[in-house]
Amino acid sequence: MKNPGSIRWLALVSLLLLGAAFVLMQTESQSVRIGSVLGMPLFFYLLLLPGAGIFAAAEKISWKRLLQRPANVVTLLRPGILLIGTAWGALILQAGFPGNSGSVRAWGASILIALGFAADFLDGLLARREAVNYGNGEGTFGSWLDAESDAIAIALSGLSLTLIKGDYSLLLLPVLARHSFSLLFVIMPVEPRFPGWYRIGSKISAAILQFTIASLWIFELLSARWFAPFAQALLPASTLLILLSFSIETFFRGREALLLIPPGHRRGLLKSVLVYYTFPLIIAPLRFVRMKRLYRRLVPEGGMVFDVGAHIGNRIPVFRTLGASVHAFEPQPSCRALLEHWYGEDRGVQLHFSAVGKNPGSAPLFVSRAHPTLTSLDGTWVENRTKDSLFKGVGWEKCGVIQVSTLEEMIRLYGTPDFIKIDVEGHELQVLQGLNTAVRALSFEFLVSEKALGLECLNKIEAAGRYEFNFSPGESMRMVFPRWADYRQIKTFLEEYGKSSSGDVYARKIS
Repeated sequence: MKNPGSIRWLALVSLLLLGAAFVLMQTESQSVRIGSVLGMPLFFYLLLLPGAGIFAAAEKISWKRLLQRPANVVTLLRPGILLIGTAWGALILQAGFPGNSGSVRAWGASILIALGFAADFLDGLLARREAVNYGNGEGTFGSWLDAESDAIAIALSGLSLTLIKGDYSLLLLPVLARHSFSLLFVIMPVEPRFPGWYRIGSKISAAILQFTIASLWIFELLSARWFAPFAQALLPASTLLILLSFSIETFFRGREALLLIPPGHRRGLLKSVLVYYTFPLIIAPLRFVRMKRLYRRLVPEGGMVFDVGAHIGNRIPVFRTLGASVHAFEPQPSCRALLEHWYGEDRGVQLHFSAVGKNPGSAPLFVSRAHPTLTSLDGTWVENRTKDSLFKGVGWEKCGVIQVSTLEEMIRLYGTPDFIKIDVEGHELQVLQGLNTAVRALSFEFLVSEKALGLECLNKIEAAGRYEFNFSPGESMRMVFPRWADYRQIKTFLEEYGKSSSGDVYARKIS
């Protein structure tokens, strides 16, 4: 992913905007409506700035350096000017407030609205005049900030007009289209390379929509009755263009998603994307925060992580946000295109499409197409799972032979990692048997149905050095022990544990 926080932020903002629009359009109270419009400038920054903070933190960019770019300053200021103008205009249009259509005050509000929209061209001009090469993602941030501020400002200025003038309810379709379609886009967060004609067409559509909103506001404020026929034609035309633009974008994104996932694996991998990327972002956004809090105790800033069994890389964004570089190991061929699409351009992530085990060489891979998280190199583990009621309906097939290396080999090549995450479906012990170095911290998956295997992994770690231990049940991302346990305590705990079918054992070296 170009930025791990962007998709998460966009999904939440989309839900907030659509929810706020639905609630506000249901109320009949004019005081609530006018109060909401007056609060739009503040609401804008409450939505935009957290997203900007997520982006800047992930890209290691300081706010001071960002604000030294004139284009970014204009991008932050112009929506505020626009929304202050619409708030002022709302007071004028609302009966009982000072001022009236066509007055000096109405001209002032109209000028602010026009300036707010017209300044969109100014920050684009400034961005083009600035140096093209910005280090640490600053150029990328500028493009993100421009696009997101435009989308929120258009939604709020259009929503404000519909709250004051119910005759323009059709305007809700184009101004909220971007955020409505975004909820579709998070189901498969891919970034296709759009053809030139579409990029130009989408910009023209957005410009026409901005012109439409500005024209409708100014028409109402200045009582330009001659403009009425033009407005009646402009609104449905801009609505049609915007909906067509996002429908075409949906087509390109869907096609890209199908190209990235091999036929026969689409159902299973789409399920993984929903579980690891989509649902946590919309239904349980605090999960990412919990993951950061957990791994912050184990991964130092500037450190290095070996992610063994990366699958589709859902933990990579967490490690990157913590400032660590990542070596991700995933042998499933079906995951390759997605991982390369999302993380292939990140210089802090190195992807290894091979397995890790006890000895270097090769081994057959047992793939579960419908449940790719259960793919394994361990044939015995797979056979045992077929007899387990928890895995009823899960099937595996032998899918070729893949390359196997050892953790010691990887350490010789890339250095000693600060943390190793091991989640390889029954192959954990073989991975640990290929490790002789006492690393700073590591974790491995523990299955209640395979306690003997988990205890062997624990013994292997204890034999390598002095460690303290903890346990996180399921996908809770919460540690069981407030104070880390010693070997005997964790061993007793695991022997007696039966509350959840799985979890992760964490080991931290005692210095």
